[in-house]
Amino acid sequence: MPVVPYVRRLKNTYATAQTRLTKWILGGAITALCSLLLPAYAAPLTEDLGSHTQSDRTRQPALIVHPTYHDELALAHKHLTLVDRNLALAARRHRTRQARRSRSLPGPCPSSRHAQAAVFVFPLHPRAGETVRVVALSRTRAQLGRLTARQNGRPLTLTARRRFSGPPYSMEARVVAPRSGTLNIQLTHQTTWRTTACIQRQVETKRWAPKRSADYAEAWPVTRAWNRWTEALFSAWVGRLFHVPKGGQGSWFPLHQVTRDSSRNWLHNALGRAEDDPASKAKVILMPDCGDTPYFLRAYFAWKLRLPFMYRRCTRGNALTGPICPVVRNNLVTKFRLQWNPVRRFNAFAREWIGWAVHSGTTRTLATDDTADFYPVKLTRRALRPGRIFVDPAGHVFVISQQQAGSRSQLGVLFGIDGHPDRTISRKRFSKGTFIFNARYKTGGFKAFRPVIYKNGKIRQLSNAEIEAHPDYGDFSLDQAQLASNQAFYDRVHKALNPYAPRALQLYKSKIHALHEAVLERVKAVSMGVDYMERTNWRPVQIPQGPAIFETTGAWERFSTPARDLRLLMAIQDVLDFPREVIRRRHLYRVPSGWSNARLQRNLMAIQKFLTSNLKTSYVRSDRTVKILTLAQIIARREGLRMAYNPNDCVEIRWGAPGSSEERSTCRRRAMKYQRDRMWQYRVWFQLLRRPALRG
Repeated sequence: MPVVPYVRRLKNTYATAQTRLTKWILGGAITALCSLLLPAYAAPLTEDLGSHTQSDRTRQPALIVHPTYHDELALAHKHLTLVDRNLALAARRHRTRQARRSRSLPGPCPSSRHAQAAVFVFPLHPRAGETVRVVALSRTRAQLGRLTARQNGRPLTLTARRRFSGPPYSMEARVVAPRSGTLNIQLTHQTTWRTTACIQRQVETKRWAPKRSADYAEAWPVTRAWNRWTEALFSAWVGRLFHVPKGGQGSWFPLHQVTRDSSRNWLHNALGRAEDDPASKAKVILMPDCGDTPYFLRAYFAWKLRLPFMYRRCTRGNALTGPICPVVRNNLVTKFRLQWNPVRRFNAFAREWIGWAVHSGTTRTLATDDTADFYPVKLTRRALRPGRIFVDPAGHVFVISQQQAGSRSQLGVLFGIDGHPDRTISRKRFSKGTFIFNARYKTGGFKAFRPVIYKNGKIRQLSNAEIEAHPDYGDFSLDQAQLASNQAFYDRVHKALNPYAPRALQLYKSKIHALHEAVLERVKAVSMGVDYMERTNWRPVQIPQGPAIFETTGAWERFSTPARDLRLLMAIQDVLDFPREVIRRRHLYRVPSGWSNARLQRNLMAIQKFLTSNLKTSYVRSDRTVKILTLAQIIARREGLRMAYNPNDCVEIRWGAPGSSEERSTCRRRAMKYQRDRMWQYRVWFQLLRRPALRG
């Protein structure tokens, strides 16, 4: 409660008590004298002289205690005592608040080496009159207490405050139009009010502007180092970039659509060059596919903060032995020095130096390989944070984008984003049908970027032993490579996300929603393929031979969907198998007490029937009418979806429409016979839900 209104109310109460006391004092001089001299005792009051006879007046006046006067006087004195006590308590609280405020004023920052939190300010060189974004990070929620901003000795107002759950825990705020001068930002603890982190930045004048041309020969210079807080900022930045509210959907085309969103991107125009402004002449262009996405995000982040960046150019390899990576590349390359604009120089670096060299096989490395760009991490909630990747040994890569912590009432869920050959970025939740793990191959699983250090003008990566011993990392682990089965992997991940055993019914709903999200994503992919075929007047797209249908180049790579359809079929099978799995492994799930297996089975099937009947999608048929399909119909068409990935087929066939149905009657395009014959041969891969061996 604020101090001033509280004291004002106490003063009013005090005045009321005094008025009541004065009312009884006016009853007579003896009463007033007793009230003043003996307030803590029973006040003797004289009897009203007007109520006595003349004979009584001749006698010695006796002091008597009037019961009504006595009670009122005692109550008034008790009330005054309580008021005095409350005034003292209010003064003590006021002194405590003053002390806390004095402790929250800018002061010496804790040592960065032992700090439990960190604060960053963007843009890197703030200018007067422009909005400054403040980002605070911490490993625990309690460290993120209150953010305060001061400039030239006066406090500034922080707006648009928002917190995000971890790990790492983060908080963002904005300082609107500060003046030129020194800007001090301080973060205090949530309960102790002690300073946990602070930062000082010089706000430049409005006339300040970066140099138009780059005064360096590299892709970008290195002025900072990777440590626990820059790694935490990378994780929190990825999480904020692709944050989607609960129940929402996320899809972007291409990647720079989300980096140009100032409400999402903390690094938006961080260099002061309007590099993320869609109207700028020189703006960042990011159009990665599956394997490029994590590298593009890491390079963009390193370029903005002037951090070292390094990767290796690898062969395709295979899921069993992984690739060979003999060529080392980093941001110190001078190949692009003739491009004087720093933004266009970065675009050329990302497009040619990364996009033309990196592929999905680059991430598919053995867990013990010290020369890989990634290293395997522990299966813990802290390790499975945004910015980490998941590698499917068959050749697909996800970047973890969001983590919802589990509790007794809420299911813990992990989300990831992935790129596609058509340059779309989609968001998926963790499940067997999306994050595909194979214990037979030691090249997949969750991984993190290998730390790089810059020393004496050279960049190198840390080895696995150095990572394990480094105080800022220490999360290298071979646990995933030592798992005996696929199910053991998924059990470990669910246990890491959920401190309590997951509710069987809740988990089943999550799996069905994950399947629905995959279907919605496929709608966009098929639509883009149909649009391309119409633009080219249905010029045939050549089908590759054998396993090459899953990884190739050109129009087939961009507009066919064999890998996407295989994952969709796996997700369908996971939904159909889950009720039996719960009955078989009931001890791993939370089931209402007293439920028999039969009752549990009936409730699971009721959930399946209800959700699959109410979750819907739609597509545009060849005659431009809209066809609505329920998720139950999609599941029933899984036989047709095994041969529905060819862009030369009409959209009705792409969605598995039965041959004699009215829906199929509007189809006017079919793939050539030799292509259909090949697809019939490859159909066994989709029946067995197993991707064929990849080339080495």
